[in-house]
Amino acid sequence: MITVTETSKRELTTPEEILAFLSERYAAQDPDRFAPGTRVRIKSRTGLGPEYGIGDVGVVLFDGAATAAWADVLVLNTVGLLVVMQMPRDSLEPAEAAGE
Repeated sequence: MITVTETSKRELTTPEEILAFLSERYAAQDPDRFAPGTRVRIKSRTGLGPEYGIGDVGVVLFDGAATAAWADVLVLNTVGLLVVMQMPRDSLEPAEAAGE
């Protein structure tokens, strides 16, 4: 068998149409994604500088699992500032599962 990819175009002309489209896409996200507010442990620091993700923990702001392999995570840097970082989903795990 063969797998084909089909695409379509849809013009969104009003703010209401754009909001409806975004809401539909958000609702269609993978149910296994990290929910906003999930406390996570950074289990792999590959590509993450030592000045970010202090304590190897963060809070998920958005996980676009259906459209990307990345999640937006709120972390601290070495001077105590809040920083939003994009991190690979497979580098994260729920903090509770890690015993935190």
